[in-house]
Parts: sequence; structure tokens; C-alpha cells
Amino acid sequence: MSLHVRPGVAALAAMLAFTTFAHASPQPSKAPPSDCGAAALEDSIGKPVTGTTAEDVKIGDEPVLSKGQVRVIAPGDMVTQDFVEERLNLEIDAAGNLTRARCG
Repeated sequence: MSLHVRPGVAALAAMLAFTTFAHASPQPSKAPPSDCGAAALEDSIGKPVTGTTAEDVKIGDEPVLSKGQVRVIAPGDMVTQDFVEERLNLEIDAAGNLTRARCG
């Protein structure tokens, strides 16, 4: 008894036999903050703050996680007095180091 395999099926079987399937492992992501993000920054007091928006602000070399807008407040900056629960306020000193992180 002879076995006849169609050329297309044989080619597909050969490709599958030599193909390594890469399984993408999910990248571990940090959990979103329970507040605006201020509580997680208690240990960052004194570290340099760079950037000005939620997308680019860093403390030291670490990106900041926030539920909403991030506002960097330098000495003498005028800011609105409205309270926005999800907004993270990063107060810095004249040298650009974090002095206080708070919601509002």
C-alpha cells in the first residue's frame, strides 16, 4: 500500500515541524495606586524630580504612577486652589528635589 501525501500538506507539515512558537509572557506591570499616587512616594522625599506631565515625570530614575494629572510645584509657583482627588501634586525645592507629594 502506498501513501500519497499532497505537496501542500507535506510542505505545511514540514514548516510546522521546524517552527518554534514564541509565547509572549505578560510583562509584569505595577498595580495602579490606591490614591492619586502620593502614598507610594513617601520614600522618595529628597530625590530629584524631572518632567512635568503624568507621561514624563520621574522621581530619581523611576516613572511616577498616578491615577490622573500630575502637577509639579516649584517654590513661588502659582497654582489653582481647586481640589482634584486624582491629581498628584509634587512639591519640589529650588534644587528640583521632592519635598512633598499629595493628592489634590
